[in-house]
Amino acid sequence: RSRGADVAFISYKKIPKAERPHGFLRVPPELIVEVVGERQTWEEIEEKIQDYHRFGVDMVWVADPNTRTVKLYPRGGEPAIFHDDDEMDGGKILPGFKVKVAELFD
Repeated sequence: RSRGADVAFISYKKIPKAERPHGFLRVPPELIVEVVGERQTWEEIEEKIQDYHRFGVDMVWVADPNTRTVKLYPRGGEPAIFHDDDEMDGGKILPGFKVKVAELFD
């Protein structure tokens, strides 16, 4: 099965800058970001998250414009939810990255 993520982050540690991949990825991204679409169900989103984790993706962020929340799903860990007024960071995957959730939806 193949999946198309809204955003995928792969560091140069996994794929050196000079080796840009073509076609389907053979290396799992460290981070996937999914934006909940108008016609998507949470069942479909959860299935995608499971597929991404099985492929080896370390973290999946699910941004929901309707609730203005971002849910973080670490592989092998417990999900966390960030609301409009919260600031979230990139953790070990994106060190130094910080953003207020509201900015993602403005």
